[in-house]
Amino acid sequence: RGGVYLPGNLNPTEIVKPLLVVFLAGFLGGRRADFSETQIGVPLPPARTLLRFALLWAVPAGLVVLLRDLGLLLLLNTVLVVMLYAVARKPGYLVAGGVGVLLSGLAVGAVSAHARARFDVWLDPFADPTGRGWQILQGLSAMYAGGLWGAGIGAGAPQAVPIVASDFIFAALAEELGIIACVLLLLVYAMLSLRGWAIAAQARGPFGMLLGVGLTATLTVQALLNVGGVVKAIPMTGIPLPFVSQGGSSLVAALAMAGLLAAIADGRKGGA
Repeated sequence: RGGVYLPGNLNPTEIVKPLLVVFLAGFLGGRRADFSETQIGVPLPPARTLLRFALLWAVPAGLVVLLRDLGLLLLLNTVLVVMLYAVARKPGYLVAGGVGVLLSGLAVGAVSAHARARFDVWLDPFADPTGRGWQILQGLSAMYAGGLWGAGIGAGAPQAVPIVASDFIFAALAEELGIIACVLLLLVYAMLSLRGWAIAAQARGPFGMLLGVGLTATLTVQALLNVGGVVKAIPMTGIPLPFVSQGGSSLVAALAMAGLLAAIADGRKGGA
C-alpha cells in the first residue's frame, strides 16, 4: 500500500483529507460566480481563476502520486468534482469531472507499475493466485463462507486474508456476521450520507454548504471505494473503511470530519 508513516505510526495522508476539504470550501466558496460561468453549456471559469486553482491543486495531487497513494488521489479528485458541482450546480462539471477522473486514473496506470499491478489483479486474480491475487481471492472466499448469516463472532478465519484488519475488514465482517449484517452496515453509511447532505443543504453561507458537501462526499466515496475493492467491483485502492478499519489515523480523521459536520449543524441551529 502506498503512503508514508510518521513516528507513532501516524499516516499523514489521513489528515490531508479534511484539510483539503476545508481548503476547497474556502477557495470555491469565495469564487462561486467564477465557477458558475459557462460557454455553450460547458463550464469555463475565467482563465486566471482556473490557472490559480490548477497550480494550487497540483501540489497535493503531485505529492500523493509520489507517495503512490493512488486510492487517495482517486478519492480527492472525486470529492473535487462533487464540490465543483455543488458550487456551480452545472451538470457539465459532473460529466467533465468524471471523464477527468477516469483519464487521470488511466494516465497514472500507464506510468505506475504499482497501479498496473492492481488493475491486472482486478481483471484476473487467478493469473497469480498464490501471489498478487491471493488477497482478493481469500477475501472473496471469506465472504462466500460467511453466507447470509455468517459463521459467528470468533468462529471464522479472517486472519487468512492479508491486511484484513484495515483494507479487507469488510470481508471479515461478511465471514463472521454474514451478508445481512454487511447490508445493514451499508444502510448505516447511506443514512450517514443522507444526513450529511441534509446538513450541507441547510448550512449558513457558501463555505458551510461546501464544507458539508466535501466532508460528506469524502466519507461516502471512501466507503464505496473500500467496499467496491473488497467485492471486486473495482480495483483495490487501499482506502480504509470509515469508522471500522483498524488504524488510529483513519479513525481520527473520520471522527474529525463527523465532528465538523456536527458543528455545521449546530451553527445552523444557532443561527435559526
